Amino acid sequence: RDAGAPGGAAAEGTFMGYRRADGRVGIRNQLWIIPTVGCVDGVAEKLAAWGTAELGIEVLPLTHPYGCSQLGDDLSLTRRILASLARHPNAGGVLLLSLGCENNRLEDLLAAIGDRPEGTLGSMRLQDAGEEVEDGRAELKLLAERAKGAKRVEVPTSELVVGLKCGGS
Repeated sequence: RDAGAPGGAAAEGTFMGYRRADGRVGIRNQLWIIPTVGCVDGVAEKLAAWGTAELGIEVLPLTHPYGCSQLGDDLSLTRRILASLARHPNAGGVLLLSLGCENNRLEDLLAAIGDRPEGTLGSMRLQDAGEEVEDGRAELKLLAERAKGAKRVEVPTSELVVGLKCGGS
């Protein structure tokens, strides 16, 4: 805000963002690949590298070492974090990758995510895939088609949400 605006009123600035169906605004329009379990991180990284090079949109693998052999609150927290990422307004599309035998089951993660606009959420269980990389590429192509249709709009800075990471406490 500009506290020095004429008359003492705060003038509100704007930025160009992507308004999502839930009303929130992202500053990015990326595709995110979210593994349910760390043992599929390699496939996520391979798909993201291909997607960024071939689809004309940035594809990020949000890899992590969790999801297998987790129980109780530990598993619940991992699932809650991954579901929150899948709903993030900077993600124009999300591909969930599951192995199929992990404690962080794909069905449970999908339930935790809830509704997303059609064409913005894909999922794959690698143990059920015929050809996991080719099947993943096909899913990413569909997500990219939808995401690339998103247009930036002028948004008041009051709608900008900024996350901060503590540097060492």
